[in-house]
Amino acid sequence: MVSLVVLGDAWPHWCPDRYEYELLGCRVSLHFPVVKLLDYRADWAALEGSDNPFTTVVMAHLKVLETSPRRVH
Repeated sequence: MVSLVVLGDAWPHWCPDRYEYELLGCRVSLHFPVVKLLDYRADWAALEGSDNPFTTVVMAHLKVLETSPRRVH
């Protein structure tokens, strides 16, 4: 099993990399790599030049965050 988290929120410093749960002495812990879409806004030119179709989704998402009433911090 492989887990990857893609964060599309507007808070640049929020970046959880694990999930933990404990109940009645049993504990579950999962650590995972994180991709933060906000990190890609600094390299817009690379997104524009990419052949990867997912970059269109990332660019659209970043524009929505940029133009929303709750702007990126």
